[in-house]
Amino acid sequence: MMGYESVQNWHHIQSPDAVRMLLSPRDAHYFMPFLGQERTLSEAADLLGVRRDTMLYRVRQLLALELIEVVSVQHGRGRPVKRYRSVSDGFVVGFQAAQEATLLELFLARDAAQREELGSGLLSAVEGEHGWHLRLYSDGSTFYWEAAPDDQPGWQKEEMLRPSAPAAWYTNDQLRLGQDDAKALQRELAALLLRYREKHRPDVKQVHTLQLGLAPLRGQRDK
Repeated sequence: MMGYESVQNWHHIQSPDAVRMLLSPRDAHYFMPFLGQERTLSEAADLLGVRRDTMLYRVRQLLALELIEVVSVQHGRGRPVKRYRSVSDGFVVGFQAAQEATLLELFLARDAAQREELGSGLLSAVEGEHGWHLRLYSDGSTFYWEAAPDDQPGWQKEEMLRPSAPAAWYTNDQLRLGQDDAKALQRELAALLLRYREKHRPDVKQVHTLQLGLAPLRGQRDK
């Protein structure tokens, strides 16, 4: 997996259309197969699980925006087969070209589509024939809302940890931690993520989305 340190040549992007393409999770999805790698149109379509004509439209779009280029052409029976690759292994986008007024707006715009994917994945993991209800309660310091199936009023999300259950989980907690404990949690989460990144296998078709976030809340930092 290519990291920041391995990028030797950074390509600066100022074109508003190219910036929109790279910063839109849905559009950048079609660019990623070519980032730092050579692929044919058909290979990219198979990787993303989309139709060839859909990929052709996107490839033409990426070529017009000068984000990818043709690196080789293979001649044989039938039409020549072109291989495409990103024009660089890394891209730099000036913040002024990103359209959003603040970094927070840019973060929220980038995060929205990924949050939608997470929500969709969670719902598909737990959906069934039963209906659902919401439980709203407090433990004295935090307000909680959680969904539970109608036919299992005592259902707890820990049941998702059973071996036969899908690998899905969600939590949104507020923890009152001292600086030492908060930093320890930060380091442990980072180490855990890096450990499982090493297990990444390109040949596995099932993709899991993992979204981690930890931040001190404004106005509520330890004094």
